[in-house]
Amino acid sequence: MRSVDLEASPEAVRARFKWALQQGNHVWLWPEISPHKWQAALGEIARATGHVLAGNSGQVVVRGDPADFGIAAFTSGMGPLLGYWAEMGLLHAEPALLSLLKDHFAHNSERMKRLEDHARTAVDELSRAGIKVTVLKGMHTAYSYFPACGTRPLSDIDLLVDRTAEPVANRVLRSLRYWSDPPTFGAQTWRLEGIPTEPPSLSLVHKDGPWSIDLHTSLNRKCSPGAPMIQLDRALRLRSISRWPLSPHGEVLTGAYLLHHLACHASSGLVSLSLLRLTELIFVIRKLEERDGLSWTTFLELAALTGSPGSSYPALQMANMLAPGVVPEGVSEALRHMAPPTVKRVLASLTPATCQRILRCSLTERFMWTRSLRGWVREVRGSLFPTASFGRLVWIYKLRVARLLNGSVTL
Repeated sequence: MRSVDLEASPEAVRARFKWALQQGNHVWLWPEISPHKWQAALGEIARATGHVLAGNSGQVVVRGDPADFGIAAFTSGMGPLLGYWAEMGLLHAEPALLSLLKDHFAHNSERMKRLEDHARTAVDELSRAGIKVTVLKGMHTAYSYFPACGTRPLSDIDLLVDRTAEPVANRVLRSLRYWSDPPTFGAQTWRLEGIPTEPPSLSLVHKDGPWSIDLHTSLNRKCSPGAPMIQLDRALRLRSISRWPLSPHGEVLTGAYLLHHLACHASSGLVSLSLLRLTELIFVIRKLEERDGLSWTTFLELAALTGSPGSSYPALQMANMLAPGVVPEGVSEALRHMAPPTVKRVLASLTPATCQRILRCSLTERFMWTRSLRGWVREVRGSLFPTASFGRLVWIYKLRVARLLNGSVTL
C-alpha cells in the first residue's frame, strides 16, 4: 500500500494546480491517483454510507488502498464522517486506512472549533450593528443535524443579510480585518487577514486550511448562464426560522425551506452533487420528520414558487437512492414530473457514487437545465464572453484551450 502525505509545501500545491490547469480539469489535482480506482473507492464509500444510514447492525467493512480511498473520501466530503463512524465502531478497515479516516475526522474537528469562533464573532458583531443575520448551510447543519460538528467539512461560512444592510455589513467585516474578493451575483467573499489562500494539504480538509465568509444578499441562484433563475427569495415568506445553536444573535432556516434550499444548492451543478451533500439531506429529512417539522406539502409549494420547480430533483433523487424511502414516493414522482427531460435523462445513468462529475462533464450535463432558445443564446454568450476580471479571463481561456486539446469536453 502507498503511504499518504497529509501535508504539502506551498510550491508543491502550486505545481499541482498548474498541472491541473494544463490538463483542462482544475479540480483534479492527483496525477498519481488512478481515476478507475478512485471511482471504485467512491463506490465503497457509497456502499458503506448506505449500510450505516439503513441502521444495519454490525460493522461495515471498507477496503481499498489508503491513497486512492483517502482522495475519494476527500473529494466526496465524506472523510470526517467516515472517521467518526470508525471511532464509533460502525465501520472497520485495515489499520492504515482506519488511521487515515480518523485523521480526516481529527483535522476537521479542530478546524471546526476555529471556524465556529470566527463565525460567532462575525454574527455577534453584525447583530450589534443592527443587522439580522441568517447562518446558512454547513455552519448551521454541522451543529443541528450531523452526529458531531467535526463530521461536516466546509470551505466557507455562509451568512445571509438583507440587501439594504450590505454596506453596513461590509464595514463590520472590514473592522474585523477581513478583505473582500470582487462581488458575484448575490454574494461576496471575505477573507481574514493572515489566513492562507492555498491549502496545506491536498489529501484531506486540513485544520489549517483556507476558509472565508460568503456574505449573501440573495438566495436566488442559477445552474448555468442560460438556465432559469431559481427564485428562492420569492418563497422567503414561507420560511420558518429558529435560533442558531452557537449564538442567540443568529437565525437559521428550518423546515421545508431549509430542505429546499439545501437540495437546490446541491442540484445546481453535478460537480456539487457530492456524497456528503446527499448524506446531509438524509440527516436533515430524518431529523425534521423526527421533530414533526417537515411538511412535504409545503416543500412542493416552495418548488412551484421558485420558477424552476424541478430544481431540487437531482439531489433528492440521488439521496433516495442512497437511503431508499427517505423521500416519499408521491413527492419523488411529483419532483420527477417537474424536472426538465434532459435532467431526467442525465440522472437516469447516474448513481450516488457517480453523480459528482469531477473527472468529466459533458455539454449535455453542463447545460441540462437550459430549456429555451433564449436560454441557449445566453449560454453561448456567457461561455464566449464570461463576465470576469482580466486575470480571471486569462485563466478561463487557458482552461478551455486545454480541455479542447485534451478532448475532455464532449457532447
